Amino acid sequence: MSKYNTGGWVDRRIPKPAMDLINQYGIGTAEFIRWFESSLGRYRASARNEPGVPGQVQDMQKLAKLMMQVFDGLEPGQIPPTGKAVADEIRYKESGEFFSSLVQRLKTDLQCASDLLERSADTLSAQVRRGPKNKVNLRNELLDALVKKIRETGITAADARAAAREILLRCGIVVPDSERAIRRATGSIEK
Repeated sequence: MSKYNTGGWVDRRIPKPAMDLINQYGIGTAEFIRWFESSLGRYRASARNEPGVPGQVQDMQKLAKLMMQVFDGLEPGQIPPTGKAVADEIRYKESGEFFSSLVQRLKTDLQCASDLLERSADTLSAQVRRGPKNKVNLRNELLDALVKKIRETGITAADARAAAREILLRCGIVVPDSERAIRRATGSIEK
């Protein structure tokens, strides 16, 4: 039984009305969609102020440590020689490679995964120490990033702000009503 429900942990889905608008503006490239899904998912995960992040950091560190224990158990001299010989024979018959080749790949993957979990835990831990950003700041960061991304397609600043506002509204995110408030939220000085 899993400890975490990972199926809905980060909701990256773009609602159909928002997708329709993205396509209407002609900005729905595969790259844009991937970027927006990722950005929207990060916003939703952060805005939730999900409790238990320190516990998640500890779990990630424990898992990284466990991976390194398995890594150490695969070091030369840790596997009984007779058992290794039998494993070599079985593996060679099944796949044409020796058990030791499998162990080397596994050790490389374990090291990589352990390092990645440790770095991720450090990043989460640093975010917890800084404290959660309030939802308005998170929303403004997303709004600003979206306006900039839309501007890259050649759309004017005012139209990009209007498009970003409508897209986020269709994603269920409350955004400022007036052009002036949107400019202020995005830090934009363009008219």
